[in-house]
Amino acid sequence: MTRTTLYLTRHASTQWNEEARFQGSLNSPLSSKGQDQAWQLGRVIADLLPEVLCTSALQRTEETGAIALEAAGLSLPKEIYPELNEIRLGSWEGNTVAWVKEHDADAFRHYTQNPKTFKHPNGEGFQDVLERGLKGIEKIIRAHQGKRVWIITHGFVLCALLVYLRNIPDEYYALKMRVPDNVEVIHTTWFR
Repeated sequence: MTRTTLYLTRHASTQWNEEARFQGSLNSPLSSKGQDQAWQLGRVIADLLPEVLCTSALQRTEETGAIALEAAGLSLPKEIYPELNEIRLGSWEGNTVAWVKEHDADAFRHYTQNPKTFKHPNGEGFQDVLERGLKGIEKIIRAHQGKRVWIITHGFVLCALLVYLRNIPDEYYALKMRVPDNVEVIHTTWFR
């Protein structure tokens, strides 16, 4: 059995994060706070000695990686995996949380009370993101078996992957899960 080490991180804070605006599959640049977070992440990741960097196809993950690599003084092969993209939230994307609460209150309540069963009519749900994310992880593991892989993805993707990895039952999902902090490093080992 081969051991592959994964360092899972969420992208640094963006302008839309700080405006409490849904990003989903849209892009928003890192804020100055996010640029500082990415720099700090680089200092942490340098000690972990990753051999490759894999990001989603969204700008905020690539920008986080570029800044962090510079801070770490590392030059790594970089690969993009669209399977690691954030959940698509249809008409909510680009709108603030306050706007969604006002204009789509029932759906927002369902989203916050049980995000595992919520699916935006023009977007994705938890299971969609989990299946897509696992396909991305499997591709990465096949390509980099036995290596130390640094992955930069998104909050909802990380929640879905952590529910799977930790085998959290449905009834505890909303109680036990929190969106990982920007640039928090989650270390896991994958055996294959």
